[in-house]
Amino acid sequence: SHAIQYVDIIEIAYTAYKDSVEKAKELLSSYELMGFLYTNSLDGDVFGFVANKDDICYIVFRGTMGLDEWINNFNAIPILYPYVRQSWYWFRKTRVEPGFWLVYESFRDALINFVKLSGNSKVRILGHSLGGAITSYTALDVEGLIPDLQVYSYASPRPGNKQFGKLFNKMIKSSFRIENTQDIV
Repeated sequence: SHAIQYVDIIEIAYTAYKDSVEKAKELLSSYELMGFLYTNSLDGDVFGFVANKDDICYIVFRGTMGLDEWINNFNAIPILYPYVRQSWYWFRKTRVEPGFWLVYESFRDALINFVKLSGNSKVRILGHSLGGAITSYTALDVEGLIPDLQVYSYASPRPGNKQFGKLFNKMIKSSFRIENTQDIV
């Protein structure tokens, strides 16, 4: 049932991009908004937000919307994942998709700051499509900060290589991936 409820929260990230931040703030009126997450795209687009409600910190990402994001998505020569806190073996082998990673890197510092400021011990990371891939990067980044972490990824493309998947499965204990088998992504 949470997976269905969380779709509505993800839709607010799309609203912030398509309509306005003000409209998204109205929809988030029952939350404590920590802040919006902006990409380094030409327009500085809203990609998601961090908000608190009922002692849970929600980190929420939308999917691909702009032309520059679609172009980034096709940048597919894997790069090293730079934030592995495990052994050298993991670091040498773990790779991510550079187009997705570029989006994540554009707001990573703000995201981590918002999570720390939220002060919650429970975090739910939610994302659709490109945002679904970003949930994986986010989860690995914040897992050491949060004792109760859950990831809900909807229609996500693969965020990294097999070694990245192994690292994610080793480190993230509660993750739900919702797929649509008819989706081209």
